[in-house]
Amino acid sequence: MTTFGAELVGNQKTLPRTRLLQQLKKHRGRAAFRHEEERRERLASELQKARLTGVRFKVPAENMSAKLANLPDGVTVERGRIEVRFDGAEDALMRLYTLAQALGNDLGRFQALVGR
Repeated sequence: MTTFGAELVGNQKTLPRTRLLQQLKKHRGRAAFRHEEERRERLASELQKARLTGVRFKVPAENMSAKLANLPDGVTVERGRIEVRFDGAEDALMRLYTLAQALGNDLGRFQALVGR
């Protein structure tokens, strides 16, 4: 605020709104401001692309509450080893997602099983 000409009133700096707007308009024309605007536009564009190209697959609702004790066939967790067997890309995604849910839902047991 000091950069924009704020004045000390008591123990706080104040700046009339009109003066702040004038100063912001001056900064808008500077290269650093344009660079930041362009960076934000590129970021927004990349985020939009990521949302549009996200991977989608069906997971049964019960997999959301999976625990280590009821992992799908072909998914095993042991000390020092996690194994996932699958048939095709969608099956792999479903099993990995279910495994991640189970690890989160049963974190204490996972830590006890594999060590902290």
